[in-house]
Amino acid sequence: MKRIVVSLILMMFAQPVFADELADSMRGYCNKMKQCAKAQMSEEDMQGMPEGMMAMMQQSLDSMCLGMVENYDKAVKNHDLYEPALACYQSMEKQSCDAMEDETAACKRFGELADKYGN
Repeated sequence: MKRIVVSLILMMFAQPVFADELADSMRGYCNKMKQCAKAQMSEEDMQGMPEGMMAMMQQSLDSMCLGMVENYDKAVKNHDLYEPALACYQSMEKQSCDAMEDETAACKRFGELADKYGN
């Protein structure tokens, strides 16, 4: 429970920090992930879900974006990573829900560059 509260607080403070093209792409990718996760569940599954479970699922979907804050910080701190990070998130945002689990070439490149920085 403590983790959820901390996550929500971080999300509240993280949103104003995102004020550029990379931030927009990260938000778009996050929204796409949420949309895809919800689309995988049937309407019947969602209606049959206890009220508390639905709230937990929503919190879980919201917390998926928290890792992006760390990636954003890395890209800003290491300016060389900014463009590769932007390309990665833009490429993932364009993926279909079925292809979301596959790493794009742009994300592979971003990961390799981030590893060089010890991130």
